Amino acid sequence: MCASDELKAGQVFYKKCLGENLAIFRGNDQKAYVLDAYCAHMGANLGLGGKVKNESCLECPFHGWMYDGNTGNCLGNEGKNAKKADVYEYHNIEKLTKKDDCYFQKTGTEEAKLRKWVVRETHHQIFIWYHPNENQRLEPLYELLDLKDYDHLEYRGYGINVIKNHISEVLENTADFQHFHYVHGQLIPNTDLLRLVWDFKWKPAEDPDFVESMRHEDKFQDEYRKSLIDRYINDKNRKYVSMNAVTLNIKWPINNFMHYGATGTNFILGSSSLYFFFRSWWLYDAYLSINVLPVDKYEQHFVISLFTNKSMPYWFSTMLICYEVNQIKGDGVIWDNKRNSLKTFYNPHGFYEKMLIKWRNFYARFYAYDLGKKLIR
Repeated sequence: MCASDELKAGQVFYKKCLGENLAIFRGNDQKAYVLDAYCAHMGANLGLGGKVKNESCLECPFHGWMYDGNTGNCLGNEGKNAKKADVYEYHNIEKLTKKDDCYFQKTGTEEAKLRKWVVRETHHQIFIWYHPNENQRLEPLYELLDLKDYDHLEYRGYGINVIKNHISEVLENTADFQHFHYVHGQLIPNTDLLRLVWDFKWKPAEDPDFVESMRHEDKFQDEYRKSLIDRYINDKNRKYVSMNAVTLNIKWPINNFMHYGATGTNFILGSSSLYFFFRSWWLYDAYLSINVLPVDKYEQHFVISLFTNKSMPYWFSTMLICYEVNQIKGDGVIWDNKRNSLKTFYNPHGFYEKMLIKWRNFYARFYAYDLGKKLIR
């Protein structure tokens, strides 16, 4: 949703994303809350002009109706107990006909409340759980990775890209090996003075040979990757996690000299979150938290946050963030201008294209259907 330091105690803002209109605020209890933005009374936007009251309440700027961030219940103007209110509706809004000589009449009495959203705040970021089906909106199918073992790392900042395409396009990069050669093959932009050579694997965590297929030839990197798998993949989230393993080498084209660059392990959690870990035995210990926020169907905010060991120079961590943002910028030129087709051609002999096909079958589990069997997410 946003960075933690963007939301101070008592601060409120409005965000339109995920097809929803949301009011985000931090209570005087220091907790972050998210409610539907529009007041149940007269429809004012609580995210624009609303005020934080008591420990965890948000007051409507129009008539002072107060909503509890923990429950979504309206507490009236006093902010004490959940309030019942009379519900009024137009009898037939399409034809504007009367009933009992009234167009607009009472249809019942019920608790006035707004939908609350499940919020998680961790490692300088605020998240909400989203599911298009209402009966699963308050019950997360999996949790974010617990990164307490990385509390010793420093938060070094974030970068953001705005992408004009569907969210699935962005996540498909995690299984698209071939594009790295064409889009990310140059260490120095617009020159082949130094080439980047990528070794790449992708697999769903539920595959029987998942652990074995992710082995690394270097003992240190292999043990580190295995420890990450043991730590973060469990029976509850296994169905919703895939992983890519990357080894990066730097090639000098003049004499074809190849030098090892880095090894990364990337967990892709659900439909929009990535955790990219990389560590050397003596130089660096770091991870990137990468999140894709669907602001609209064809607008995604791609946010990269960097956490590193304290010994990493700030100039180098800044360079890493800039490098990652520029990498996504290279993809974005293509994403923003491509066509999404139901009919797609693949090379029948392409090993890595089979990986893409498997990825699309895996990612399809994150779509949902309404009662009319219409694809909605």
